[in-house]
Amino acid sequence: MTVSSDSSYYKGKGWQRLGYAAVVMSALGYGTSWVFMKWLYGSGLEPMQLLSNRYLFATPVMWLILLAATRGRPRLARKDIAPLFAVGLINAGTEIALAFALVRLDASLVSVLFYTYPVIVSGMAVVLFSESLNRFRVMALSFIVAGTILVAQLNPFQPMQLSGLGVILALTAALACAIFSLSTQSLGATSGPLEMTTLTVSFAAVSLIIMKPPTYLFDGSVNPDMWPAIVALSILCTAVPLSCFVVGVSMIGASNTSIAATLEPVVAVVSAFIVLGERLVPLQILGVIAILAAVTVLQFQPEVRAKPAAGNPDAIGPPA
Repeated sequence: MTVSSDSSYYKGKGWQRLGYAAVVMSALGYGTSWVFMKWLYGSGLEPMQLLSNRYLFATPVMWLILLAATRGRPRLARKDIAPLFAVGLINAGTEIALAFALVRLDASLVSVLFYTYPVIVSGMAVVLFSESLNRFRVMALSFIVAGTILVAQLNPFQPMQLSGLGVILALTAALACAIFSLSTQSLGATSGPLEMTTLTVSFAAVSLIIMKPPTYLFDGSVNPDMWPAIVALSILCTAVPLSCFVVGVSMIGASNTSIAATLEPVVAVVSAFIVLGERLVPLQILGVIAILAAVTVLQFQPEVRAKPAAGNPDAIGPPA
C-alpha cells in the first residue's frame, strides 16, 4: 500500500535517516514474507488457512503499535469506517490472489510480478484522473511491459514455460493493489494514516476469517513446527513492516519511500535463492532490472501532487 503524506514536520538528516531505516525495515520484512509463505505451503498449510492465520495474529499487533504510537488516542473519523471496510475487502482480495499465485509460481517471480503495481497506479491515474502521460510514465510503462514479458518468459512461438494461471493471479494481485491505492486517495478527512491502515487490516482480517474460520487451529492441521513461521509471518513480515512503511512515508515522503521500497523484490529474489534454492535465468534477471527501473523512473517526473481529502494532507493514496 502507498501512503501519501507531507513530511514537512520531520526536518533534518536525523529524521531522514530514521525514515529511510524504517522503509528498509519494511522492505526486509515484506521481501522475506514470500519465503515464509512458500515454506508453509510446502509444509502442508493451505492458502486460505495461511491468510486467515496471518491476519488473525497481525491485527492485534497492529492495534498495539497504533495505541503505543498515539499514546492511546488514535485519530479516526467515524465517516471513514464504511469506506475503509470496502478497502479492506479489496486488500483481502489482493492477498488471496497472491496466495494462490504462490502455489503455482516461485516466490521470487510472484514478488517481481506483483511489484508492477506502482506503475499500474500511475497508468490508471492517467485514465481515471486525466493526469498527463509524460515521457517518464511512457518510459515506465514500457519498462514494465518488457520486464513482465521477460520475467514471465512469455514467448508467442513456444508453449508457456510457467503456470499461465499463476502469472495471471500475480498480475491480478498487482491490479487489485493499484485499485486499493487509488480508492484510498480521497479518504481520511480527519483520520491519521496509521489509524486508517490498522482499520483496513482489521477489516481484511475479519473478511478472511469469515471465508476461512480458524477451526483448523484445533483439528491438527497446524503442526507445532509451523508456529514459528506463522508468528514470524504475522508479526515480523506483516504488522511491523506495514507500520514501518507508514512511519517512513511520514518522515521522508512518498516519492523517496517508493525508491527505497524497490529493495523489497530484490530481497525476495535473494532470500528465495538462499533459502528455497530458486533460480532465475539471465533473461528473467534482466526483467527484474527493467521492473525496478520502471518504478525508479517514475520518481523523476515533475512533481504533481494528487489531491488529498479536504483538510488532510496525510490521505492515503498514490505518491506524487
